[in-house]
Amino acid sequence: MFVFVVLGSLMPMVVNDYESSVNNRLYNMAYAAAEAGADEVMWSLNNNRFDDNSWLDEGWTVGDDYYGDEYWVREIRMPEDDQMSAEDVYAGNNQAVIRVVVTKPDENSTSHQYAVFSKAVVSDTRTGHSAEKVISFIAELSPPFRGVVVKNDLNYNSMLDSYDSSYGAYGVPATNKERNNATAGTVSESEEMKISFGPQTDIRGDVRSGADDAVNVDASKAIQITGGIYDGFNAEFPVITLPDTSDTSIWKSRL
Repeated sequence: MFVFVVLGSLMPMVVNDYESSVNNRLYNMAYAAAEAGADEVMWSLNNNRFDDNSWLDEGWTVGDDYYGDEYWVREIRMPEDDQMSAEDVYAGNNQAVIRVVVTKPDENSTSHQYAVFSKAVVSDTRTGHSAEKVISFIAELSPPFRGVVVKNDLNYNSMLDSYDSSYGAYGVPATNKERNNATAGTVSESEEMKISFGPQTDIRGDVRSGADDAVNVDASKAIQITGGIYDGFNAEFPVITLPDTSDTSIWKSRL
């Protein structure tokens, strides 16, 4: 009688501990699955960018919201329904369903910031418990840089075009030319620095300088600049440390 009374009082505690352990495991799995969904979105943004065919080939579909804005959406099951493994005696038969949504990138948009939404639901078939985790953030997709930028003075006397050769041979057909989004500029913020263009200068894009009104830009001799001339340009140059070669003895051959 005493043993049965003790066991009867302990059983609810054991069950509660077990369910608490299951819920904690499911929550951790849901968080990891939601992160995996977010990583999948970032991979697609970086690799597919504005190529709709690449998005579709990877299983994404297009939807639109109440305001008519388009987005990419995808559902990922881990594992797939037809790949369910035999029930594990320890962990049960878990399944994660990840649904990811990202604003559809637009190459011509004035902003390249995209809303990312990743929701994961993980279920345990043994207990019937489930947990879900949602991750949302804003991702910024930097378009590839096209042009030439220097740290100090810029003297230019040629054509600068941001044409992408993946469209085909330049000028064949005639529509395959003049991509007017190249950049020519300097990141200098010194008033002593300047940008000078020679009589052969043909810029298919913008001219940009460092801090506001700090750099002297002379475009009077240029053939054309299809864009404008702007201040406040930013770009980072990596710091490269060169080895010290002042000791000439290191270059002598030794037998």
